[in-house]
Amino acid sequence: MRPIPNFGGGRGKKRAVLVGIKYTKTRACELRGPINDVKCMRYILTERFGFANDCVLILTDEERDPCRQPTKANIRMAMHWLVQGCSSGDSLVFQFSGAGAQVPDCDGDERDGMDEAICPVDSFQQGPILDDEINHAIVRPLVHGVKLHAIVDACHSATVLDLPYRCTFSKQYGCLRWMDERPLNGACKGTSGGKAVLISGSSNGKTQMSVVGIRA
Repeated sequence: MRPIPNFGGGRGKKRAVLVGIKYTKTRACELRGPINDVKCMRYILTERFGFANDCVLILTDEERDPCRQPTKANIRMAMHWLVQGCSSGDSLVFQFSGAGAQVPDCDGDERDGMDEAICPVDSFQQGPILDDEINHAIVRPLVHGVKLHAIVDACHSATVLDLPYRCTFSKQYGCLRWMDERPLNGACKGTSGGKAVLISGSSNGKTQMSVVGIRA
């Protein structure tokens, strides 16, 4: 892995990585909402939850700085920056708004035989970032007292952090259901004592539409 670029970010107790990709100059279908998602999240974090501006790292395909483009390499380094040196009391946020994918599982840790993934802006050339790698990068390093909130608005994103348990709302019974997602091969996918929560925009195996606006 290359050295982490000088993102210019601080090392406060509250840190965030916000990724939004429209895929304007790629072969993928252009998405309209991701950039606005990132702007809204940054506002909420800085204005409502006390995150310092220099502790919120933004990667979008509208950024001119090559180090702030949401390439596979930059997203990897941003995830490392987010958790590096984390300690008790830290509050971390990871947001990804863009395209998601499923690929065949190669290590036997998926119950449905498919890995979930997020698609960087250069995913056609470099490939997606699999849930196994995301888990290793931002879930496993979380020590006791550290909290991570991840918001992933992408297709197939329900288990994209490979967390050991998943909560869904049952329309049939009108209640919440907890599901055991621990790997059948016994691999450890939990934190190192910290807490991680994922809010996803889609179930595995499901696609979603980019909504331009909602009117009442």
